This record gives sequence, C-alpha cells and structure tokens, in this order.
Amino acid sequence: MAQGLEVGVGRRSRSAAVTRIEAAGGVVVRRTDAGAHEAVLVHRPQYGDWTLPKGKLEPRESRLDAAVREVCEETGLHILVGPDLALRGDRRGWFRGG
Repeated sequence: MAQGLEVGVGRRSRSAAVTRIEAAGGVVVRRTDAGAHEAVLVHRPQYGDWTLPKGKLEPRESRLDAAVREVCEETGLHILVGPDLALRGDRRGWFRGG
C-alpha cells in the first residue's frame, strides 16, 4: 500500500494553500512461468498515461481497506495483501509504505 501527499503542479504564489489528499493504492505483482515479475498498471486515457491502481479514501475508511478496494475497482482483481514496500519519492512527491 502506498500513500502520499498530492500538491498542485505548476507555479504557486506564496499564499497558495497545499491541499492534503489521502489516497491509497497497491503494487500488484505476479511471477511468470519463466520466473520474471510483472506489475499491473492502469491506463488513464484522460491523462494519456499509465499508473499504479490507487484512489482517494472514503470517509472513515482505513488506508488498507481503501487500497484493496481501489485495486479491485480499477483492475477487477481480488488480491491478497502482502508485505509493505518501502518507496521513495521523486520531485513530484514523497511516498512511503504502510
């Protein structure tokens, strides 16, 4: 499960507020018969990109429940939750497992 802080892209004035949006998602991986690992990505036509399955938390929803729900909604897969991944961010944001 990954979580992060989402901020607007582009220039902001000093008075611009940062909005905290809680989101959760998952990294879905399978091992092929040849021993390679494959990850599931979701295509977002409106943005012209591919991303990990994720989405915003519903009111009073735990991060884990949101991650499982979002993966199922976006991929149609029913998953088993495995160990957390420790992820580091890039210039767009910071993320961590758990």
